[in-house]
Amino acid sequence: MKCNMFTTSEATLLAIIAAQFASTVLAAPLADVALNNIFERQACAYPLSLGTAKGFTLLAKGGITNSGVPLSITGDIGVTPAGTITGITAAQVTGTIHANNAVASAAAAVAANRCACALSKSPAVTTSGVLGGVTFAPGTYRITGAASAAANTFVTLDGASNPNGQWIFQISGSFTTGANVEIKLINGAKACNVYWVVGTSSINAATTLGATNIFNGNICDYGAITAGINLVANGSWFTLPAANIITIAGGTLKAVTTC
Repeated sequence: MKCNMFTTSEATLLAIIAAQFASTVLAAPLADVALNNIFERQACAYPLSLGTAKGFTLLAKGGITNSGVPLSITGDIGVTPAGTITGITAAQVTGTIHANNAVASAAAAVAANRCACALSKSPAVTTSGVLGGVTFAPGTYRITGAASAAANTFVTLDGASNPNGQWIFQISGSFTTGANVEIKLINGAKACNVYWVVGTSSINAATTLGATNIFNGNICDYGAITAGINLVANGSWFTLPAANIITIAGGTLKAVTTC
């Protein structure tokens, strides 16, 4: 739980809600999930954590499509509220596939909350949208417009030996990487402490990753996410609005839950 300070009326309300969940047709584990998410969807707290959503590698409101092999996904994948999953089998997923169920819905609500917290984090340093060849210390960076990393470049995140260092990139336009781009983590930087927030609730902006990328970090996208072949990705990907999908072409994708 992220918050443990409640007024008497708030505590009473939560007790009533818990009792309602326990007495309805929801199974006990799903009741626990729902109640936990009431606590998790509180005011923003930093450093950020994805909470119960961090076990998801891919979570989309519009759908998930894969067109390539080999494919290996470590972590859960899910769609909600009415999306489809195409080109992915249970054998390719070390985790659970949640198709339009209560678990996916609850995780999507938590992810939307945490992504909104990442988007609103301030103060932010305004920086150029040209990311390739640049080294970033932990911090919050705002890019007004599109961001990109040219082919065969590194975007380096230097943790400076601080295991709790966190990076938030607030990108108001599209985010594009060329082929053979790596989001490089050095000096203690962790993929689970990196947030790429693309677009806003009013700006539908897409993420497009080129072939043979090594991509580290969580993606919160208010548009669609598309990745090329030979992808290696560490982190959780979310497409937040309805109808936006995640499209991959095989690769190795893994949720990172150590933050």
